[in-house]
Amino acid sequence: MLQAIRGKVGSWFIKILFGVLILSFGLWGINGIFGSGGPRQEIATVGDTEILPQAVVTGFQREVGRLQRSFGPQFTGELAVAMGIPFQVVDQLVTDALFLEAAADLGLGAPDALIAEQIRVEPMFQDAVGNFSRDRFLQILASGGFNETSYVVERRRELARLQIVDAVGAGAATPSVLADALWRYQNETRQVVGLIVDAGTVGRVAPPTEDQIAAFFQEHQEDHRTPEYRALSVISLTPADLADEVSLSEERVREEYDFRADSYITPERRAFEQVVVADEETARRIADTASEGAGLRGAVDRLESGDTAIIELELAGRDGLFPELADIGFALAPGRVSQPVQSAFGWHVLQVTEIVPGTVRTFAEVREELAAELRLEGAIELIYEAANDFEDALAGGASPEQAAARMGLPVLRVPPIARTGATADGGEPAALAARQQVLDTAFGLADGGQSRLEETAEGGYFLVRVDRIEAPAVRPLDEVRDAVAAAWTEAQTAAAAEALALSVAERLEAGTEPATIAAEIGATLVESEALRRDGGNRGRLPETTVDSVFGAAVGDVVIAPSAEGQIVARVEAVDRAAAPDQQALDDLREAQAAALGGDIVDTFVKALRAEYDVDVNNAAVARLFEQTN
Repeated sequence: MLQAIRGKVGSWFIKILFGVLILSFGLWGINGIFGSGGPRQEIATVGDTEILPQAVVTGFQREVGRLQRSFGPQFTGELAVAMGIPFQVVDQLVTDALFLEAAADLGLGAPDALIAEQIRVEPMFQDAVGNFSRDRFLQILASGGFNETSYVVERRRELARLQIVDAVGAGAATPSVLADALWRYQNETRQVVGLIVDAGTVGRVAPPTEDQIAAFFQEHQEDHRTPEYRALSVISLTPADLADEVSLSEERVREEYDFRADSYITPERRAFEQVVVADEETARRIADTASEGAGLRGAVDRLESGDTAIIELELAGRDGLFPELADIGFALAPGRVSQPVQSAFGWHVLQVTEIVPGTVRTFAEVREELAAELRLEGAIELIYEAANDFEDALAGGASPEQAAARMGLPVLRVPPIARTGATADGGEPAALAARQQVLDTAFGLADGGQSRLEETAEGGYFLVRVDRIEAPAVRPLDEVRDAVAAAWTEAQTAAAAEALALSVAERLEAGTEPATIAAEIGATLVESEALRRDGGNRGRLPETTVDSVFGAAVGDVVIAPSAEGQIVARVEAVDRAAAPDQQALDDLREAQAAALGGDIVDTFVKALRAEYDVDVNNAAVARLFEQTN
């Protein structure tokens, strides 16, 4: 919860949420996708705690919001439901409730004074001079979907959780001896030399004889088995078929253009360079120096402190700047520098680096596409009636062809086609509306079977009939002779490469220099003077060799497949890692302790699940989100 709000103003202050992050209490928020209504039937119970539908919906909204901030608006609620996010949210809420139950049983809690003090010293709630700002506090809470009461309640619960998490994970530590050994293990390197044995090394394989082709074909017949093909008759009715029947006045098109006027406006965009400093005096000195001709970068270079950085703001509209900066930034002439402007993050000085003027698409420019869109919308209203007329004709005894003829619809004869859309003759697949839906329907019918009039996701309809079924069969050798010959040649080349690789390995083990062998057989010589256990510095050595090399001793030879053929590598030397410096050792100990702490907390959560009665109604979760399908 707290991290969600911090995410809007900076993500650096996260240590207080260490335990929360371990347990993935990451249900962060935006405004709703669903309404706040719904039944009170509990989704889950954890001991005496009930998890109600609204809590799940709120958690889902916040998780979708978090994912949208990472992946963009294309990550929709529907996609989240398809990915099983609702069930993940419920699982997180159950874990949350387990900690609250345990905290209550242990008598853990947070006094009002502690909560008030933590809020008061929270950096994101402070003004530019470090004092608590109630206005800023309320503004940030509102942006995260909280009010003061709900925030204090959640903060109190969070602190109770953290008391348990900190206590459970407190014993996680990595001894210095273990950290030192792990460092040396991770940073050991090896000197490796290898030879790539590929098709070029093996040389050209003699073409196969007819007997060899026939024998290879017999051994690999399944590689040449065709899928099931079906010949179909398809009648489609789409909104586009009826679009020309929709009458449309010029006034209606103009009215729609006016209604959508904002969508045809591309706002002006600007790019800036900016600096942000803590005090107005420094900001004003930078602005004055920059305006005198030095530019923003020159002004920053002249500062004695030397720790002020230029921040580049990429092209964006007014909404891409803080509200305090937008008016001033978009009033600047090209290249000009602003006066200091204060925001919640300090004092800003801006310089315009690029301006892309806004544009407006005129009515004349969009008229044709807009009219076509309106006709299509009108056709959607007509298509339901047309579909009813078609079904009435079928019910009256007309064949699909007769019903289609009465309505002026073509009957598409589809040559034998596989469920994947591949055609028997290798030609282009038929241009079917809702092709995959049509094929899935057709392949669910018997030979001669006919579907009902099915509705498509695009608002159209189709009827499909299976005219003929061609069962899967092995294609005759005469049809696939070239493919069989190519496969035989590839197999022979691979076998020859493997045999040659074994011969090379024997010579390397006997002490022959790799360069000598490479010159004799025309192989490519590859080497790494400091191959790392994680695959770093491997050069052209394939990744498949890394584990083998680090499992071998000096002088050992390993063979591994590669994209080019075979790689034969010899370990020339093992370079032990130097002793780590204290900072590296401390960082490793901290990382390992965090991982161990996470494992301990995970085990503790499993124990809580066994101790408290946990009941999750997965069917209720599914029903709650059916409206997104």
